[in-house]
Amino acid sequence: MVNYYKTHETSIRLTALEFKLNPSQVQNWIYQFNHFGAEALLPKRHGRPPMKKKYKDSPLSQDKESAYLDEISKLKAQINENQMEIDILKNI
Repeated sequence: MVNYYKTHETSIRLTALEFKLNPSQVQNWIYQFNHFGAEALLPKRHGRPPMKKKYKDSPLSQDKESAYLDEISKLKAQINENQMEIDILKNI
């Protein structure tokens, strides 16, 4: 629309009629183009920006993975031991 206005050397009112727009909107777009360039006419994102991830989803190193697996097995053994103690105390 701005390109049409500049190349055809027509008025804002006639350009608005050609594109079936409000002349004030055409005038606003021409002003933005002249003062801020073509980037000013690109659509802008609305609303809240997306949240950034706190943690990266990267695979664990072998050392960390084995350490976690060892800790998990120790905790499972402790749970089993505690459950056996609970069962013994229930029978008393």
